[in-house]
Amino acid sequence: MDKYKNSVAGGNLKPARITLQILEILVDNGVEGMSLNRLSKLMAIPRTSLHRYLQMLIESGWVETVGEKNSLLWKPSNHFIKLAFSYRNAVRAQIEEVKSEFKNLTGEEL
Repeated sequence: MDKYKNSVAGGNLKPARITLQILEILVDNGVEGMSLNRLSKLMAIPRTSLHRYLQMLIESGWVETVGEKNSLLWKPSNHFIKLAFSYRNAVRAQIEEVKSEFKNLTGEEL
């Protein structure tokens, strides 16, 4: 968990780095979701600031909430998951092309 502390350097890219860090932490912590308090502690930023980032991620379709108002959990959205699977499928297609080309060139299978 220490890998998330102090990893955001200055500069005008700080909001983008924080946003990406939020997504990374949410992905690393599974499909159940994570509380605002826990995420705030991991990132070492105030809850109010974190909540603004999370609201932006919800409005953009990257994050969703589950649970009741007093016990909300934040997690990657279905949109995020679909993109990850699309990327994985694109990589698999490239691997199949390489395997096919290898077999055509050598007559052997990988």
